[in-house]
Amino acid sequence: MRGTWRAAVIGMVGLAGCDDGKDSGLDSGSSGDGTPRSIDLGACPESGLAGADGLPLVVATVSAGSFLMGDDTDVDASPSHDVTLGRSFEMTVTEVTQGQWMAVGFPNPSQNADCADCPVDQVTWHEAAAFADALSESDGAATCYACTGSGADTECTPPSDPYACEGWRLPTEAEWEYAAGLDATTFAGSDDFAEVAWTAEAVGRPCPVGTLAATSAGIYDLSGNVSEWVHDGYAAYPADAVTDPSGDDAAARRGVRGGSVFEVSDRATVTARGSGVASEVVPWRGFRLVRSQ
Repeated sequence: MRGTWRAAVIGMVGLAGCDDGKDSGLDSGSSGDGTPRSIDLGACPESGLAGADGLPLVVATVSAGSFLMGDDTDVDASPSHDVTLGRSFEMTVTEVTQGQWMAVGFPNPSQNADCADCPVDQVTWHEAAAFADALSESDGAATCYACTGSGADTECTPPSDPYACEGWRLPTEAEWEYAAGLDATTFAGSDDFAEVAWTAEAVGRPCPVGTLAATSAGIYDLSGNVSEWVHDGYAAYPADAVTDPSGDDAAARRGVRGGSVFEVSDRATVTARGSGVASEVVPWRGFRLVRSQ
């Protein structure tokens, strides 16, 4: 049971391209300006959302609100429970891309490192946190994480209260599901995964961001493309209502959401959850960022 979503959202979209050079069958999605487009089933479109290959990040603003989180039919996502988010937040409308990653001076770790508007992948949780800190510093904002080292040797300590951070950070698992579920659909923005999610049924590598339909808030690829690190230490859901949850910081694993091109669509639903060791490198794993308001 999906529950009732209660939030006011303002979508801000506007974010460019790489050539995948593949062909074949047809499906429907949207172009970078939001108009319908034909895409190749089994192959990536040639380019992504305009501007996604560089900075600045473009965001959608999600207002504070309450929702029913989880899915009682999924052992990993149960029990469903009431969650209140007390702060509005800005969320990047796409996953962080290879071009954005390199724009702050980070070497590109991606498996297919020739696509500036494809999601950066093969990124550890610690590297994602360090990227968030680098952007915060460039914006003159206080950083959220305490990081040491570089590259795969990066280690970051999370803040005790991510919601109170001034700078960029990974979304909490609750923020991620709240934003993904605002349309009360099975996948983020649609009940048909083919409209919104690049998954194993359609393609075998990450595609340029923003090439399928967006949610009503103007956010792309929350379902599919690359799976996304979230802030939280992975933990079982509570049975009782909670406000501003952030997982278990002592947990050995960090949350992962959204499914990917290497997983079937069942893993790309709004409520499906996974986890990974924070230091592990996975070819299909990336992230997006948020900032509290």
